[in-house]
Amino acid sequence: HFVRFQSNRRLTSVQQQYMSKALNLTRDVWEKMVDIQDRSVSMTHDGYLKLYQMSQPDLSQRFGAILLDEGQDVNPVIA
Repeated sequence: HFVRFQSNRRLTSVQQQYMSKALNLTRDVWEKMVDIQDRSVSMTHDGYLKLYQMSQPDLSQRFGAILLDEGQDVNPVIA
């Protein structure tokens, strides 16, 4: 979500460094979240929903339809 960089077609070296650092930190946090031995970063609700989504569950064998109430309030993983 680097919205402030979207107006530029080419990133400056400072922007590239900033983005690289942010992505590396994000990867580090995610790795700590999914490591059940590492308790330094807690798994969030959105985190375990993302893990479930990444497992590519096939709900069509169990359900003919899924109703979603208050859909405007769900995150992209659920929608």
